Amino acid sequence: VWSEEVYRLFEIDPKQFGATFAAFIDVVHPEDRMAVTDAYRDALANKTSYEISHRLLMKDGRIKWVLERCTSEFDPDGKALRSIGTVQDITERKLAEEELRIGAIVFESQEAMMVTDAEGRILRVNRAFSQTTGYQPAEVVGENPRLLQSGRHDEGFYRDMWETIHRTGIWQGEVWDRRK
Repeated sequence: VWSEEVYRLFEIDPKQFGATFAAFIDVVHPEDRMAVTDAYRDALANKTSYEISHRLLMKDGRIKWVLERCTSEFDPDGKALRSIGTVQDITERKLAEEELRIGAIVFESQEAMMVTDAEGRILRVNRAFSQTTGYQPAEVVGENPRLLQSGRHDEGFYRDMWETIHRTGIWQGEVWDRRK
């Protein structure tokens, strides 16, 4: 028996598909089918529960990520009687993790970068920042970026830069800064 939520999540019609392992595995992404099948078989063979994250391939080509948990019940002779499990949609979490991973890669580029909070305190810098400025992260985190001011830009330059940051959340450009 599958819940209505499982049918909804898998985007299959309960009238067309029975609650079978074959119907289930058919929605699993082809590259993940073996891992899901192996996890289930190993759990049955070892009489243990399992938990696995994997993808579903929807009919229109979309990918959904799910977290599947399953446990099985056995008779006194060790024969599997039934498997009980849950399937949770974790697509948003996986997408967020991917964005963080990509962001971390971008942040560690060859361009010197810093991240500040709303009050203008430095929260994080990358390796290129340390190489360019001579400041190690521990020396600048919590400080205001003005510690780098070279004196080559007037007040209007910084006012415009901060206005752009407050309006758009980002500023990109070149600044004459001083090294440590």
